[in-house]
Amino acid sequence: FVIYDIFGAGELVKEYLQVPGVVSSPIFLIPPEFLKTLPFHPHADMPFQPEEISEKLLNQMEHKFGVKPKNNLQFMNNKGDVCLVYTSRYFQPNSESFGENNIFIGPSISKRKTNIKFPLESLKEKKVIYISMGTLLEGLEPFFNTCIDTFSDFDGIVVMAIGDRNDISKIKQTPDNFI
Repeated sequence: FVIYDIFGAGELVKEYLQVPGVVSSPIFLIPPEFLKTLPFHPHADMPFQPEEISEKLLNQMEHKFGVKPKNNLQFMNNKGDVCLVYTSRYFQPNSESFGENNIFIGPSISKRKTNIKFPLESLKEKKVIYISMGTLLEGLEPFFNTCIDTFSDFDGIVVMAIGDRNDISKIKQTPDNFI
């Protein structure tokens, strides 16, 4: 069998090797109804048209390996015999629309090398908004600035994890309700 990400050409590798496939999905699954609204869907109102170079490469791949994508959406939503989803079925939007071949195994949490002291006690008995993404992605300073503007008057605590991949000098001064 072959294990591949939900994005990319893994499903084509599975077809080429003619073996079972296991999809690894680090994100929420996209409900089938929503997929139909994307320009990559074969029946979209305004279908996506690959550039000429992409078409040429896909034709070369089909000629050389005998496989081609079923449609343009395949690269954004690989299918397999089993799909491992790194969240809980309880958190998956429209979870009822996904069959039993989708196994919700929970998050993949790795140990952090940093030793940060966090004031958990300050969250007790308060409304809390947690904003993350900064521990994984960079260049999100505008996003964090929007969050600061949006929640500066929030009657509770806002915990914002910007990580070390974002430039703190480009992020606005946070109000007192932010950690």
